[in-house]
Amino acid sequence: MKLYHFPSPNPQKVTFALLELGLDCEKIPLDLAKGEQREPAFLAVNPAGRVPVLVDGDRTLTESHAILAYLGETTRRLWPATAAGRAEALQWLFFLSQHIMPHAGEVALRIRARIVGIPVDEATVARGEKALPTPLKVAEFPRVSTYLEAMRSRETWKDTPKLPML
Repeated sequence: MKLYHFPSPNPQKVTFALLELGLDCEKIPLDLAKGEQREPAFLAVNPAGRVPVLVDGDRTLTESHAILAYLGETTRRLWPATAAGRAEALQWLFFLSQHIMPHAGEVALRIRARIVGIPVDEATVARGEKALPTPLKVAEFPRVSTYLEAMRSRETWKDTPKLPML
């Protein structure tokens, strides 16, 4: 397997899953600040020019949540065994994609601007800071809290970079 990545939230989800699953995977870093995602060699792998990309044999997958589902399905680990459980897991992944990551991305614009060397759009950052607390409250449902407690107790949690709210 090969993973094309950059140390940003979506590719990091896949990197952490691979580590947790103990899967051997060649990691191919792309420097987004240098525009390496727009190079012809990478665009041949993913014409959208986005990371992460997982190549497993003749299968190429993009989108972090699709990759997480694939890894769970193929290893039968870190993924629910029942259709109802998988639907619930997908529900939370879709919730994350639609309601948390867009606002978190706006808040992270300060970091991106520093890396890429562009001015910070303070209005966009402020919009993300205003909008992010609402979906984070939804993510505090008891099952999510139980899951986070279980993850925090794992040995691998100690070595995992964390967001301040986790």
